[in-house]
Amino acid sequence: MIAACLTGCGKKAEPVSRSSFLLNTFVTVTLYDSEDQEILDGAMKLCSEYEQKLSTTIETSEIYVMNHRQPGERTFTVSEETAEVIEKGLEYSRLSDGVFDITIEPLSSLWNFTGADPHVPSEDAIREELSKVGYENVSVSGNQITFANDVTTIDLLYRRPHEGVFKKPGRRKRHYQSGRECTLCGRASGRKAF
Repeated sequence: MIAACLTGCGKKAEPVSRSSFLLNTFVTVTLYDSEDQEILDGAMKLCSEYEQKLSTTIETSEIYVMNHRQPGERTFTVSEETAEVIEKGLEYSRLSDGVFDITIEPLSSLWNFTGADPHVPSEDAIREELSKVGYENVSVSGNQITFANDVTTIDLLYRRPHEGVFKKPGRRKRHYQSGRECTLCGRASGRKAF
């Protein structure tokens, strides 16, 4: 009876991982309670789907299209997923009083991280592009994204995805790791400490 009980207890699954270059960074998904490769396939597929909507460099992505809008073009209808991630990003921007700001794209593009010539930009270039940053210039209403001006642009992938984006009902003990970790501390100019 004891032997049957001991052999009947399930063997604890060893963690399994899969890594890929997605979301403009290296992504690793690790399963701690399953060895099911289909779950890893699904997680990578989901990352790829988000990349196709949220990328600043894929010309067909919703973010790219909004960032390369014509002067005066201010309102866009996007997918529910894109609207949800922008809304969550704006929430974090508000909560951090702008320390985390989804409209950082003018600054992040200065470094040209993925281009042929990545470099540290000049102080003058940083100052000029900084004037374009301001989460207050973006609003979400349903699936409608509205910009208050022509110069505000969005970069949702410069930080790791927000909690909940990759969470699915019934899925536990999953770990998402992105090469772009974010630590917020200090004080934004003229703002309270975060």
